[in-house]
Amino acid sequence: MEHPNIVALAERVVAAARASKRLTGTSEHRIPLERYLDPDRCRREQEILFRRYPLILGHASELPAPGACLTREVCGLPVLLTRDASGAGHAFLNSCRHRGTRLVADERCERKGLVCPYHGWSYGLDGRLLHVPCPEAFPSMDSGRSGLVELPLAERHGLLWVVPTPGAVLDLDAHLGAIGGELDSLGLAGYTLFRRASARRRANWKLVAENFLEAYHVRAAHRDSIYPFFLDAVFANEPVGLHIRSAIARRAALDAEDGTLLDRVTITYFLFPNAVIVFSREYVNLMQFFPEAADALTWHHAFLLPGLPASPDERAHFERGFALMEDRVFASEDLAMAEEVQAGLAARAQADLVLGGLEEGPAWFEQTVDRLLEQGG
Repeated sequence: MEHPNIVALAERVVAAARASKRLTGTSEHRIPLERYLDPDRCRREQEILFRRYPLILGHASELPAPGACLTREVCGLPVLLTRDASGAGHAFLNSCRHRGTRLVADERCERKGLVCPYHGWSYGLDGRLLHVPCPEAFPSMDSGRSGLVELPLAERHGLLWVVPTPGAVLDLDAHLGAIGGELDSLGLAGYTLFRRASARRRANWKLVAENFLEAYHVRAAHRDSIYPFFLDAVFANEPVGLHIRSAIARRAALDAEDGTLLDRVTITYFLFPNAVIVFSREYVNLMQFFPEAADALTWHHAFLLPGLPASPDERAHFERGFALMEDRVFASEDLAMAEEVQAGLAARAQADLVLGGLEEGPAWFEQTVDRLLEQGG
């Protein structure tokens, strides 16, 4: 947490807290309702934002050793991640080259190889086609060209990044820019998965993204869960290319200069298009949300620790932490509120949404999405 960009942002927020000042913008922004309701726009978002940009599909600890497999679905596209015998990671379309059957259905598993459950075609964890039952029935088949369809994969900053388009270029340095160095300083590669949750919710994916880009809602939406730990709407956002770094003041920001940076602020990164990483004192929350339709999304939350619990009491402590964040803060408050917003938008009581000076983060995000869709990516 010693990267100068992070320290400067934290100090700015702490200074505002101690001056009893909110870092409020001066502009209002209007977002047309159809941004959240139009099926055609959602399809364009899926085709451009979720097919051409690097997406975080998991933490590296979810592929811990050779034989590990991990599955994801990206806007209807089944993806399989593996670690082969040499320790190299791979990403493939989770589809047999014979009749298209999904090869692996489990979210996480260990395999020595990949065998299609339909006709028994088998593949190595590196994607090579190894065996075809009754090969004489396929006289024109070239086994060297019939392996699994590979997707670009990069393992960096402790994260698994995939561009879900075969043959695409994955240039993570260009995508992250200055954020890459900051992620290095945060030490995510040293964390490990403790618990993971997934869910399908009835809301537009951008409503969830916007939720993590402002703290204006914390007092009302999280009154009895996490608001007691934070000051009311004392936070700051800083756009960095396509991404946004944020800090929100904890009540301890008013105390004397002791403790760590994370005792005084909570640091959040929104990594375009759909990932949020929240750095707290004891754990990290890694979230992604994928659009299924204009009014439906898939939610993933990985609860990461710097090391697995060493005792039953420590495990129970982090189980309570996971339950607080996933079951209460996220599922019962943030995601539930996104569904309430979606239901209200469907009434079309107004032509657009008005974002105030404490909601510049959502406005920047919407402007970025608009610009990239207009440019075609």
